Amino acid sequence: MTEIVQTSSADRLFSVSEDVIGLRLPMPPPLDWVNAYFLRDDKGWAMVDTGYNTPESRALLSDVIDNHLNGLPITKMIVTHYHPDHSGQAGWVCSRFECPLYMTQTEWLLARWLSTDKSLSYQQMIMDYYRHAGTPEQILDIIKDRGNSFLRTSDEIPASYQRLNENDTLKIGNRDWRVLIGRGHAPEMALLYDEQGKVLISADQIVARITPNIGVWAYDTAANPLKDFLASSIQFPQLVPDDVTILPGHGRPFVEFHARVSTFGAHHEGRLNKLRNGMNYIPMDLYQLTKILFPRELSTRDFVFALGETHAHINYLLSLGEVEKMPSIQFLYRKA
Repeated sequence: MTEIVQTSSADRLFSVSEDVIGLRLPMPPPLDWVNAYFLRDDKGWAMVDTGYNTPESRALLSDVIDNHLNGLPITKMIVTHYHPDHSGQAGWVCSRFECPLYMTQTEWLLARWLSTDKSLSYQQMIMDYYRHAGTPEQILDIIKDRGNSFLRTSDEIPASYQRLNENDTLKIGNRDWRVLIGRGHAPEMALLYDEQGKVLISADQIVARITPNIGVWAYDTAANPLKDFLASSIQFPQLVPDDVTILPGHGRPFVEFHARVSTFGAHHEGRLNKLRNGMNYIPMDLYQLTKILFPRELSTRDFVFALGETHAHINYLLSLGEVEKMPSIQFLYRKA
């Protein structure tokens, strides 16, 4: 289905068609890479997502742009969602090619804020959240030293953008890409669907073999992203037929995505049942609850994602009325 293009950038480039090229940009394990895509435009290439702003990723992206795009510029910078592995080099691309940035409003606001916030109040908010969650002091010290980790892997996001709205159509070269919106992993993620060409750029909403991280974060602790994700998962097979090629944000392109999406509900119900059984009517804080879902030893980076995912599942149980929050001590317990 995809042909690997052997280049000086090793096997990082892959061809989907003559006017759609993928690029695997490096990131830490377990994912190892994030996909960017180049869509042939009238006078150059529209780029979708960027990878982290790290020296290795910048060098690879520079080499591809300079040597493997037929000498043509980037005409549009499209970012599917705010996470820095997708938005981290958008500022550099937009500045170098003086091209517009396209994002949904919520994703641009989050990316712009997080790529510029160096305030003490942000640091205090982060520390308060993890402390109230019951995080041990040795992990808190590492989190404090990291500060706003977004700043280490992202350029400053441009101060202006072109807003993407649901059902907008982007004319890029000979293709018409319809904007679909995914929720849960990010609040307003843009997916691009070419109905005629039977291609869906699914970002992190639909990926092969794994489900995306669904997390609650310190700045939005009442969010219910798991509810949003499950609702999005139900709607996509109704919007897009099964005979399309899925170009995901991580992993290789794949087909038969209806079957993939159909597994999401059962997967998360299994995670919810783990929490239901593990709580056993005993008051527990978020750190203790995280140990139920993720009993293995975790790096600090992995712990942050694990606690966010645990919080998302707890908030879903809260919305079902199965869990109550005890505000005075930040504990949660299973209702009888």
